[in-house]
Amino acid sequence: MWSRSNRPHRRLGWAVRIADAGGENIMGTAENKDLVRRVYEEVVNNHNVDLLSSYFSPDYVNHKNPGGLEATKQLFLMLFEAFPDVRVSVESIGAEGDRVWVRITMRGTQLGPYMGVPPTGKTFEATTVNEVRIENGMLAEEWGVTDTLAMMLQLGLA
Repeated sequence: MWSRSNRPHRRLGWAVRIADAGGENIMGTAENKDLVRRVYEEVVNNHNVDLLSSYFSPDYVNHKNPGGLEATKQLFLMLFEAFPDVRVSVESIGAEGDRVWVRITMRGTQLGPYMGVPPTGKTFEATTVNEVRIENGMLAEEWGVTDTLAMMLQLGLA
């Protein structure tokens, strides 16, 4: 028989605060999801790379774009130049512990050079699925897959 005192937190549906190895409180799952949503809105949709250091750990590791925070900044700058109207929509998001999984749709029009190709004026819509690890309230590590082939086909680049 489950009682309030012995029921696993998952069964209660509460945003659970958990402790790291040092015993400090870290963000709960609701806060972690909100953090990831804010990154997409404030950094990507508002084209504000100056906020990267507010959201990303100095030791941030991106397994799909190696090179740390500086490489991520350069990737965003290239994206914003090639697709000045680029926008991201969060389609679904989930979290457990220090991990957040998010499926996004990115849309934009190629109005600048992209991967050595002059502007095409064509639009694209591509899906990305990311897993993000949160540490001390910041994005610390990221894995992901983007449907790059669909994007390239829509832009006439493949």
